[in-house]
Amino acid sequence: MDGVGIVQPDTQYGGALLALGTAVGFGSLVVVIFSAQSQGWRAFVSVISVGFLVCSASLLIGSLVGFLFGIPRSLEKLKLPREGADEKALSEPTGETTRYRPNTNLEDISDWLTKILVGVGLTQVDSIRAALRSTGQLIAPALGGFQSSEVFALGGLLYFSTCGFFIGFLWARLTLPRLYLVADLRAAERKGVEAGVKLGTEKFLDSTTKGLAERGTVQEVRADRFALWVDNNPQGNSRERALMEQMLGLSFKDVISTDEALEELESSKNKYSIIISDISRPEGEEAGFDLLKKLKKKEFSHPLIFYTGLIQSGDEEKALSLGAKGITTSPQKLFDLVRNALSS
Repeated sequence: MDGVGIVQPDTQYGGALLALGTAVGFGSLVVVIFSAQSQGWRAFVSVISVGFLVCSASLLIGSLVGFLFGIPRSLEKLKLPREGADEKALSEPTGETTRYRPNTNLEDISDWLTKILVGVGLTQVDSIRAALRSTGQLIAPALGGFQSSEVFALGGLLYFSTCGFFIGFLWARLTLPRLYLVADLRAAERKGVEAGVKLGTEKFLDSTTKGLAERGTVQEVRADRFALWVDNNPQGNSRERALMEQMLGLSFKDVISTDEALEELESSKNKYSIIISDISRPEGEEAGFDLLKKLKKKEFSHPLIFYTGLIQSGDEEKALSLGAKGITTSPQKLFDLVRNALSS
C-alpha cells in the first residue's frame, strides 16, 4: 500500500508492543513473587488468583480507555470509480471513500489537564490520596492481609492500567487506520472491477460480432437450442444475451432464483441445452453453487457456466469441483465457454 499515507504497524508498533508485553510479563512475575509469602498452598492460590484478577481488570480498563483515545478520525476523501463510468472515467474516478489520520484527543486532553492541574490540582491532593487509600484498603484483605498488601494493590492497579492504556492506545492509533483503509480499498476494488466488467462488456460486444464473422465462427442459427439464465438482475446481461442469440442461435429464458430455475427445469427437462448462473443472489452468497448441488442431486446433466461480476478466492476451484463447465467475469470468455459447451 505504498503512498497511502498511513503508519505501517509492522515496524512502528512491533517494538512498542514487545516493550509493553515485557512490562506486563514483569508485573505478572511480581504478582507471583508477592503471592509466594502466603502460608500454605490454599492461601497462595487465593492470593495469586485475586492478584491476577485485579491486575487483569486494570489492564483491560486501561486498554479500553487507551483505545478510545486512539480511535482515528476520517481525514479526506479518496476518489473511486463511479458505476457506469467509461474508460476515461475509470482512470479519473469520481466516487468517494475516506482515509484516516490518528486521533489527537490525547494531546488536547493532556493540554487541558495540565491547565486544570495548575489551577485546582493542588487543592485536591488530599481527596485523591484518600480515594487511593480507600481502594487499597478494600483490596488488601483479599491479597492476604499482609502489611504490604495495600501498597501492592495500589501499585498493581496503577502499573497494569498504565500498561493497558498504552497497549490500547497504540493499537488503535497504529493499526485501526490500516484496517479502515484496507476495507475502503477493497470496496474500491470491488467497484472498480464491476465498472471494468461493464466497460469491457460494451467494448467486447461492439467488436466481437464483426470479429467472429470475419473468422467464420458464426454458427448456423438453430431454433431448438435454449439456454436458462439464472440471475436476479437479468437486465444486466442483455448485451451478452443479444450476442449469443445472434452468434450461437440461442434462445434465452430468464429466472431470478434457484427455486424458479428448478421449477422451470422440472417442467421442461429436455428443453435447455445449457444453464448460465451468477453466484451471489439475495437468497444467498453462494446461491449459484447451491443451484449446481441441487441439479446434481436431481440428476440433471445440463452443462452450467457461472458468469459473475467478481470471482472470490476459491470460487473457481469450488465451481469446477462441483462440475461446472467454467466460471468467468469476462463476456468474451463466457461466449467461448458457452460455444464449447454446446459443441461438446
